[in-house]
Amino acid sequence: MNSNKPGTLVDIIRLRAHKDSSRKAYIFPVDSHVAELTYSELERRARAMAIGLRQVTNPGDRVLIMSSPGAHYITAFAASLYAGTIAVPVYPPTNSRSLSRLLGIIDDALPSALLADAPVLALIAAQAGDSPLSRIRRLAVEDFALVDDDLPGPLPTPEDVALLQYTSGSTGDPKGVVVTHGNLMHNSSLIASRMGVTEESVCVSWLPPYHDMGLVGGILQPLYRGFPAVLMTPLDFLQRPLRWLEAISQFGGTVSGGPDFAFELCVRRYQEGATVPLDLSTWSVAFSGSEPIKKRTLDRFAECFAASGFRREAWYPCYGLAEATLFVSGGPAEAPPVEVRTSAQSLEKHTFEQSDTGDTWLVGCGETPPDLDVRIIDPATFEPVHDGRIGEVVVAGESVTRGYWNGKGQESFKTRLPGIEGDFLRTGDLGFLWKGQLFVTGRSKDVLIIRGRNHYPQDIEDCVERSHPLVRPRGIAAFTVEADGQEQLVVVAELSPRHDAGQIEDVRSAIRQAVAEEHGLHLHAVALVRSRSVPKTSNGKLQRGLCRRLFLDGKLPILPTAEAGEDVA
Repeated sequence: MNSNKPGTLVDIIRLRAHKDSSRKAYIFPVDSHVAELTYSELERRARAMAIGLRQVTNPGDRVLIMSSPGAHYITAFAASLYAGTIAVPVYPPTNSRSLSRLLGIIDDALPSALLADAPVLALIAAQAGDSPLSRIRRLAVEDFALVDDDLPGPLPTPEDVALLQYTSGSTGDPKGVVVTHGNLMHNSSLIASRMGVTEESVCVSWLPPYHDMGLVGGILQPLYRGFPAVLMTPLDFLQRPLRWLEAISQFGGTVSGGPDFAFELCVRRYQEGATVPLDLSTWSVAFSGSEPIKKRTLDRFAECFAASGFRREAWYPCYGLAEATLFVSGGPAEAPPVEVRTSAQSLEKHTFEQSDTGDTWLVGCGETPPDLDVRIIDPATFEPVHDGRIGEVVVAGESVTRGYWNGKGQESFKTRLPGIEGDFLRTGDLGFLWKGQLFVTGRSKDVLIIRGRNHYPQDIEDCVERSHPLVRPRGIAAFTVEADGQEQLVVVAELSPRHDAGQIEDVRSAIRQAVAEEHGLHLHAVALVRSRSVPKTSNGKLQRGLCRRLFLDGKLPILPTAEAGEDVA
């Protein structure tokens, strides 16, 4: 052990294998079968794999972690940490688009090896062709024999790089966030204290392990604090969302969550008649993050599952980003979410003004922890602004990562505020502080400026979603294009597969009317497209910039109306 106090997650794994060897670390429900991984099994498998990994790599080499979600993925990730290599979690390439993104990561990270299970290796063999992927050493996780040998050489230190977390690319090309072992430990400590988890907690997660929320929140936090995690696959959830709630009910889950869309999807499936007996009374931390948190979703979910024991106090809105490892704000636990009412006109002026009759509800993303310095600044002057004034969120503290691999965009991590010591991370998110709560209002790059007024695209998209029952939820993008010398508003919206051509003009008219009434805006164009046509990142974040380019290039699959006339109006 490096010291009496664990300094890295490798120390944590070794400590738990010694003290709690037979305790369940991870549980994997697969159909009617349940597989388990104890702390001792995790340590032994990871150590054996790390010994083999060190024979073909050097400390600091990048290793792609491409195993399927489950025990193979966890042991491969732990082995990379053990060996002192830098883990690079990536999705297996299932199509040309995901292969293209993977090749971009390979070009940036220059990995020397990849770890994957046999099914993924077969997929790689079929997809790689003569691309750079075909030239990377491939290691099958099933091929490492268990040994009792000690791992030769030093173990990693808190200062060493643990992983490159490639960002989703929702506002730009993916970049590798350099996360150290110390970053992981500090952020894990924040999450544990702010969520109030203990060794008696039970995590249930379906989140992709290739992203920060699924990896740091769903896999590493239970390991850090010493409580079991029930891990489903993302496909389990997407095929039947209520499986998630059934797992919480079956295993007595206490901490679980995901993006806003996951809760909304559960409500829709439940209301469609997919009823199952549920007991959600053990669920004490229902975290919601990663995308704008809607009061409507919180209300609908709490109402829908109140009879199943879900308590409104369990809601845990939170905010974070990979550049700060994961967690930035949230909580306190066991308190209802803070919801405030304001007007769109107030937000357009970059000021929050509470109003009992306002047309806009905002949900707070929790309090900021004392171990992080979270401020709101004027993005033009870098001067901190007063509470209630909307500006850019900046963060300082030990959870803030070193930057991006290969030195990309380092200026975002080295921001200096007038009269304040130390570097701050510019998050690119807009928000304000009010009564101790952080409220996030949008991305600075996404704000739409139309005739001198600021509009948040997610507010327009939410309006469009409610305008007609055939508009597909979460399949909407709002952006501007230049026309007649001015910025003009465009909406792209997916339609439900059950529509017919004769309804398209009615939907388009309903969208125009709703946007005009709620936001006072004229729509230059309404492009109605097939289901799943609006581009999103690998973890479901809307790519408005890409959607705009596809619209301008005429590459969106726009649905024709009943008459052979205009497709966009």
